[in-house]
Amino acid sequence: MGITLDTTPPSLVLCDWCRTTVFDDHFLAVIDPSKKDTAGLSTDEGPFETTINPVAYFGNRDAFDGSTRNFRQKIELLLRNASQGCIFCMLLENVRGGQRTDFTFSITVDTPWKWSRVTDDADGDEDTKRIGYFRVYKTVSPTKLAFSELTSSKSAWRNASSRTQRLARDARALRVLIDDCTANHPNCKPREGLDLPSMLLHVSGTSISPTVRLVKVSDIDVVPIRYVCLSYCWGETQPKVTTTSRLDSYLVGIDMAEIPETILDGIRVAISMGYQYLWVDAFCIVQDSGPDKVTELGKMASIYSGAVCTIYVMSAKTATEGFLRQAYPDGNENQSIHTWHADLYDGTSQAPAAVLEVRSDFSHEDIFDSPIFERGWTFQEALLSPRVVMFFPHGQRPALRCSTHTIQSDGGLVTAHPKSLVSFGELEQAVEREKSPWSDYGCQAAKAEEWVTIVKQYSLRSLTYEADKMPAIMGIVSEWETRFEQGTYWAGLWSTTLAKDLIWKVPREYFEGKDSFEVVSCEVIPVHEDLPHGAIKSAQLTVKCIAELVDLGDSDFENVSCTVSSGSVSIDFDDSPKPRDVREVWLLYINDEEPYNNSHGIGIAVAEVDQTDVDGPKLYKRVGRFVCGGYGLEGPRRTFTII
Repeated sequence: MGITLDTTPPSLVLCDWCRTTVFDDHFLAVIDPSKKDTAGLSTDEGPFETTINPVAYFGNRDAFDGSTRNFRQKIELLLRNASQGCIFCMLLENVRGGQRTDFTFSITVDTPWKWSRVTDDADGDEDTKRIGYFRVYKTVSPTKLAFSELTSSKSAWRNASSRTQRLARDARALRVLIDDCTANHPNCKPREGLDLPSMLLHVSGTSISPTVRLVKVSDIDVVPIRYVCLSYCWGETQPKVTTTSRLDSYLVGIDMAEIPETILDGIRVAISMGYQYLWVDAFCIVQDSGPDKVTELGKMASIYSGAVCTIYVMSAKTATEGFLRQAYPDGNENQSIHTWHADLYDGTSQAPAAVLEVRSDFSHEDIFDSPIFERGWTFQEALLSPRVVMFFPHGQRPALRCSTHTIQSDGGLVTAHPKSLVSFGELEQAVEREKSPWSDYGCQAAKAEEWVTIVKQYSLRSLTYEADKMPAIMGIVSEWETRFEQGTYWAGLWSTTLAKDLIWKVPREYFEGKDSFEVVSCEVIPVHEDLPHGAIKSAQLTVKCIAELVDLGDSDFENVSCTVSSGSVSIDFDDSPKPRDVREVWLLYINDEEPYNNSHGIGIAVAEVDQTDVDGPKLYKRVGRFVCGGYGLEGPRRTFTII
C-alpha cells in the first residue's frame, strides 16, 4: 500500500547495522567473494534466514528473481539510526507505519533494473501489507574510470538543486562515460566509412538559452563530424517540421517557439554534454519531399550507427510533452517521485562498491517500462546505436548503454538491460560465443535465432501507418547483411533459413530427415527502387514440395484436425476467427522437426486466391501451419506460387 518518505536528513548514509546485516553479505560479497558471512549477530538484531546470492544478483541470473531473506529488527535501534540519516532505516521506519514494537521484515530481490521489495512481515492480507522499494547497483571503480564529477565533492554533486544544475551534473558524467567508451571499449569502437546524414541541427548557446539552426553537412568543414541522434515518440503530427517552404529560413535559424518540447529538451542535453550537432528526423529530413525522404531513409543504418550516441527518451509519450521535467522533478511537487542515494562501501578497502537507491513513494515501476518501447520506428534506433543515453522519469539517474555495459551517471552499474535495448555489438558478441572450431552450425543457428527474436519483438510494436512496417526496419536489414551474411533478404526472411522461417513457430525445434522443400524463385518488387528493403509493391514465392489437398467443410474452428495419407494432421490458422471463405487448403510439407526425440512433419497451409498470374498459374496465400501426428506427408512434389 502507498506510503511516502517525506523527510530528508541533511546527509544520507547507511548505518552499520544495515550495511553489515542487510547488505554486506548479500550484495557486497560479490566485490570480495572471500569475505565471510556475518550472520553471527544475535537473532534480535540479525538475520535468521539466508537465501540471497549476491553473485546471482549482480550477474542477473533469471533463477535469482524473487529470492527472499528475512530479518528481525529492534525498533529502538531502527528509530535511532533513521534519525541519524540511515536511508534504509528510514525506509523501514515508513514501512513499519509508526508502530513501536520490534518486528521482522523480508527483502525480495528482483532483477537489477527493477525495484526490490521490503515488506513488513506482520500478519495481514498481502494486499494491505506495507511495501517499500529499493535498488542496489555496483559502482564503477574510480581506478578504472576517473569520474572527476563523481569522486570529488560527492555531496555537492548529488545535492545540485536546480534542474539546470542537475542536468549539467549528469551531462558531464555522461560525457566522461562516452569518451571512455569510445577510447577504451573494443566492442564499441567507432565505425568508419558510414554515410553521413544530409542535414544536422547546429546547437549552441546554453541549455537555458539555446540557439538552433539547420545546417547542410556538406557545408561543415570539421572532420570527423561528431553528432548525436534523438530517439523519441512523435505521438501526433508535429505542427512545425522542416518542409520545402521552411528550409531556407531554418538554415538561418529556428525560433525556439517552433520546436516541440521533447526535441527542445534533446537540444538542451546535447549542449550540456558538449556536442554541437544533433540529428532529429522531424527537422533533418524535408518532410514534404519524397526524394529527400527516400535518400535519408536509405541512410538510417549509417545515421544511427555513426552517431556518437543516441539520446533515448524513456518518458515522453509525444514530441510536445518534454522529458527533462520528468527526469528532474521539482522538489516541491507533491506528485514527484524521488530517488535517494547512499553509498555502500567495501569493508576491506572502504572504496565505494555499490549504490543504494530508495524510492520516496515506494511505487513499483520498472525503469524500462517506457512508451518508447511500444513504437515501431524506435526499435531500430536503439539496436543500430552504438551508445544510447537514456533519460528516465521520476528523478531516476540517466544511464549510458553501450555494447560493454549499462551505467548510470552516478556510477551505478546496471549489469543487464532488457532485450529491446541490445545493440548490434552485443548481438555480434552473442553470435561469436557460439563459434566452434569443429562446426559452423552453432554460429549459424545463433544468427537465425537472433533474427527471429528481433522480428518477434518488432512485431509487438505499433506503427501509425501500416505501410511503414518494412521501412521501419530497413536499417536493421542493412546492418544484418553486412555483419551476419544470411543470404538474400526477402521481405522479412533470409534465403539461408527460409524453409524453417516460413513456419514462424516458437520454439523452433531441430529439422531432421530429407529436405523435400525447394525454393524455385522469389521476387520482391519494392515501391521505391532506391529502397529495395522498404515498402513492398508485390512479392511472389514459388516453391516445390510434397503437398496434399484437405477439405475443411463447414468448420469454423481456429484449430482443425483431419486425416491425410500419412495419418492425422492438426492445422492452426493464422487469423481468428478462421476466414469463412476458406473451404479447402493445400498442406505444403516442409520438413520434420524433432521435439524431444519425437519427430513430426510440419509445413504451411495455403489457400487458392481468385487472382491469377499473367502467365496463368494459380496463386496461393498462406492461411496457417500444420503439424502431422507422425512423419511428414507422402506423394509427388508439386509447384506453388505464394503471394
